Amino acid sequence: MRALTLPPAIATFVIVVLGEVILRTLRRFLPENLSARKEAALATEIKRLKKEANRLNTPSTFSRSALLTRTATAKEKELNALKAQPSRVWWTLIRFALPYTIQACAYVVLVLSFRSTPVVILPVDIVYPFGSMLAFPHGAKWQGGGAVSVVAWLALTSRVGRLLADHIISR
Repeated sequence: MRALTLPPAIATFVIVVLGEVILRTLRRFLPENLSARKEAALATEIKRLKKEANRLNTPSTFSRSALLTRTATAKEKELNALKAQPSRVWWTLIRFALPYTIQACAYVVLVLSFRSTPVVILPVDIVYPFGSMLAFPHGAKWQGGGAVSVVAWLALTSRVGRLLADHIISR
């Protein structure tokens, strides 16, 4: 029985598209930082309280103004405590850095796997003006045959993969 093998171009394209779909899905279903919503709500509340306290800062309404000022100060302390939470840094790391780190590792594995073989060999007249760029980093060694290296292929397929993933996820 013969093992199923995909050509390198199709294999890398499938891996890139699946990776983009997984990234988009994670980004869509991981909830946003809930403390950011609280911070925004507290900041608007503080601004509203200070504005109202300044408006009421007359001798006849001084007690109400002082109460609003104290409330705004208490909310500012709560906002500063919320901003100082260490979980905020970890959440940012998980939500933004981790998916791109996984994607970069996948690209490194693909580059190392296909670094010495062309991913696609196209007719020379199709790649004529861009042959040396598509054969990067091998250049003239591969240029004569219309070969496309894994680096150039990943650059091309990553953009197409993003577009396909956006189309798949938006359904």
